[in-house]
Order: sequence, then C-alpha cells, then structure tokens
Amino acid sequence: MKTINYKIIIIETSDVGAAYTAEAVKRLGYQPIFICTMSNYQSDTYNQIIKYTYYDCNDTTQIEPIVKVIESNDIEDIVGVITMLDSRLSVSFDLARYFNVPGVDPAVKTLCDKGKVARLIPEYSPKTISFRIGDVPFNDLENVLANCTRLVFKPTCSAGALGMFTITTSDQLKNIIDIIKNTSIDKLINGEWIAQPFLPGRLFSLEGYALNGKARFIGFSARQKIDNTESVNHFPANDFLNEKVIANTYQAINDLISRSNFQNGYFHTEFMIDFDRYYLIDANFGRIGGGAVAQQAALSYDKNPIDIYNHILEITLFKRTSLDIYQNIPLRTLSVNYGVPENAILSKVNLPNNLRVLHTQILNSGTLVPKMGLNNWSWLGILVGYPKELLKFLESVKIVTDKGEFEPCFLKNGIAELDKLVQTEVIENNSLDKKDEQRVRLNAIKK
Repeated sequence: MKTINYKIIIIETSDVGAAYTAEAVKRLGYQPIFICTMSNYQSDTYNQIIKYTYYDCNDTTQIEPIVKVIESNDIEDIVGVITMLDSRLSVSFDLARYFNVPGVDPAVKTLCDKGKVARLIPEYSPKTISFRIGDVPFNDLENVLANCTRLVFKPTCSAGALGMFTITTSDQLKNIIDIIKNTSIDKLINGEWIAQPFLPGRLFSLEGYALNGKARFIGFSARQKIDNTESVNHFPANDFLNEKVIANTYQAINDLISRSNFQNGYFHTEFMIDFDRYYLIDANFGRIGGGAVAQQAALSYDKNPIDIYNHILEITLFKRTSLDIYQNIPLRTLSVNYGVPENAILSKVNLPNNLRVLHTQILNSGTLVPKMGLNNWSWLGILVGYPKELLKFLESVKIVTDKGEFEPCFLKNGIAELDKLVQTEVIENNSLDKKDEQRVRLNAIKK
C-alpha cells in the first residue's frame, strides 16, 4: 500500500511548476523530495520549493553529487525520479536507473541530442551537420552557408537557446572555433555541435504525450521571441495552421516515436513552419513544455494545474493514467514572459489585483535583470490568462529599477496583431476560405 513514507525525487524544477509538482506527488500518495541547486532559484519559485522537503546540491548535472546528497541524508524508500527541465532529463534517467526505480523513458537519452534526432528523421529535419571543435567540416559548412542567408549553431545537448548563435559570412565561419569558445560555457564547448541553415517561418511547439508508444496531441503553441528570448505563447494555436501541415507534423511525431521506441511521457516538439513548409528543429521529449505551458493547458482545458502535473507523473513514472484530462474543447490562452528593455537592478514589481491572472515572479528585488533578448534567463516574471484579460492586466504592471520605472518588456506588437486577428479578420469574416485564412494568420504571426 502506498504511504507518505514512499518518496519521489524531483530534480530541479521549472519556474512555475514547483508547488504543482509537489502537490501532484502528494495526491498520488507519495512524499515529494526536491534536490536542487538552490542558488539558481529566487522569488516565487524559491518560496515554493522551501515549503516542501528539499536538499541543496551544488551540481545536479551529474549523478554523483545527487547520489551523495541522497545517501548522506539517508533518503530511503524512493519509488521514482522525475524532472521538469530539459537540461536534467538525462541525469534524472541515470539516477532512476541507479536506484532501480521508474524514471523518464529510456529513449530520452537519444531524443535529447539534436544531432541524433536529425539522423532519426532526416525527412522532417533541416540540413544538419554535426561536428566537434577538434574536427570542424569547413567545406561542408561553407556549402550550406552558400545556399542560405545564415547558419545557426547549437550545442546538441542544451536548452533555452543556451550557446546558440548565428553567422552570415565566410570570414565568420573561418573563426568558428573562437566564436564557440567565446559564446559558450565550458561544459558545452568540447561537446558535439550542429549547424543548420536559418529557416524562414515561425516557431510552433506541438504539445502532447505518448502512452504505451501511442501519441496523444494536446495542441500547438504559437511561440514568439524577442531575439533569443521566448516572450509570448498562444495556446492552443492549431487554427494558425492548415490541415495538411497539422497532419504532417503529427506524422513526424509518430515516426520519431516509432524510430526511437519512446513509450511514455510528454513532449513539446519545436517546428519551424512557413505556410506549407515545416521542419522539426528540436524534439524536446520527456517533459511538458517550459515557461507557462502547463498552466495554459490547465486554463485552456478548464483544469487545475495540479491535474496536469498529476497526469505527467502517472504517465512518465507509472505508464498509466487515471483519466483523460484533455476532453474539453480548449479555450485560447496567452502567456507572457516579460523582462526589462535594458540591464537593470530590480527594486520591485507592482501588480494590479486580479485573481484570474496567474503570475510567477522569478527574480528577487536587488537582482540584476538581464536585457530581454539574450536567452530564456532574461525573464523577470511569467503571466498567464485569457488574452483580453491578460493584456488589460499588463497595462497596469510597473517594474521599478535603478534605471527608473519600466513597463513590462515583451513582444507587444505580436500579441496585438494576433489578438486583433482572432477577434476580427478570421472569426468574423466568414468569406475567408481555408487557404486565405491560413495566410492571414501566418502573416500576422510573422509581424
């Protein structure tokens, strides 16, 4: 019989998911145990973690320090290990195997590597060249660069745009080793890298999960960035895509699941889509989407976020689900990851009162907030709600810093265009046929 004495280890946490994950573990009858590098957390996320049993670990990127924390604190009766971070999927799998308990699906070890994914499903992937800095294929890279506007470079095993950069000229390509060394962290420099042509179109993420090797699709997210920082997310966004693209991206997921033998777990697979053209650029198998995707799924399907995390735990660890939580017709939701337009030290965030809008502050007062656009570590806070209500809420948010008072920095124009589009041009203009409707939507999301 399950009792609270049996424990599920949670390796790190997403920005919004700490309390939801812990409460879902408790709902299943187990005790949540966080193992985190606590210096990486601030504000609301930190305050959520410390309400539960937690242990500070100086390095959760490797299994040895985590095992040391568990054994030195006599943590016993472990029945599962999970993480909600892409960057900790591999180590959480290793830890589960070490203790011989359920964890993330074994196929995640392959699917977290962008180069291996491109080799598994080349027909759905952009031209991909894999290399290490000790053996750079300059001629191959030059040939690809000659046929595109720029080349995108990424470490094969990284998340949140960490280490990613682009080049546009042959002179830059000649200095690629120095660029990698100057733009990446030490652990990534000597690992495998990939180069791909820069793709036109827009970034979408297909959210879903697999149960016993069969994919279930929750909906598309239409994601928009400020440079390398994800800023807004529209969910669900299926109506921005035509039926052919949706069917083909579903097939890409099904083929990837089949070829990798992925059985159980969530995914938030990234596609670049430009009208009828689509490319899978990041598999992201093993967890639900980051940012506020779980909150948006809950709001969209009229569920509590704890329901979503309960579902994640059941499928990932126990290969089952007690209910189908995605039966309702989903409502459109919006999330905004906001920051500041320049580097500034935060004094406080002034928020209006609205219990229907979810807010998570990520950084403490007195902290340096990086300028929006660097990567996903530029976020100061995350807001989730229904579009009209959330946009109204944002008008009253004020950020007080040493550089003065700012409005939240986010992709305002993109939201305004999409919000206007959904309210008028598509819903109210019944004369648009399917092809024209898709073109109007995609033109709007590109702005």
